Amino acid sequence: GNIAEVNDVYVRAKAKRVLTPNMKRIIGDLYYDNGYFDEALMVYGELLAENPGLREVSKRIAEYHVSVGEEALANQNLEDARDAFALAVRSDVLHPEAQRKLVLTNRAIEKRQDRFAHQQELIELAQRSEMDAEDSEMRRDYARSIQYLRASERNYNEVTGEFPGLRRQANVGSRSIQIRLIQLKKALVDNAQLLSGSGFSFDAKQLASGV
Repeated sequence: GNIAEVNDVYVRAKAKRVLTPNMKRIIGDLYYDNGYFDEALMVYGELLAENPGLREVSKRIAEYHVSVGEEALANQNLEDARDAFALAVRSDVLHPEAQRKLVLTNRAIEKRQDRFAHQQELIELAQRSEMDAEDSEMRRDYARSIQYLRASERNYNEVTGEFPGLRRQANVGSRSIQIRLIQLKKALVDNAQLLSGSGFSFDAKQLASGV
């Protein structure tokens, strides 16, 4: 368990060119079993460069990358997990878990991208409804303006917290909608006489249902 001594033996034996493949394998395993993975991968890499057909060494390298990928998955770091599983597959194409987990991780990334696109679409729909509400308000079609604002608010509220950046954007938009609704209701009270005379009955019904 004395890693300092392993380092010393490895450096001196390498300098004297007396390292055999079996010695390198033992040293690599000592590093690996004691958690010195960078050192282990370095030694394993040298060993495979000289002896490409050592399946057990390739399998051990793949197992390391699989463990890194599983840890990344546990932390929801899908891209890091994908990269680790890809390294595992390149290290040992016959590894029983590496290929399967790479496929599953790629699928998870695709599904997350679809969810992200849907959340973006909700925000874009909300923003378009805001612009429509502004146009309606300029035409003094207050009932329709309120309906657009309510539609915008619903879309903002459907944005989940999975993507913090989009959720923050939706929160800002939702607060803006609430402020505009309050202002519009106040404007309706203050400027009720500006409602169209001939269409007042229709406007009143629309406003009642909208608000």
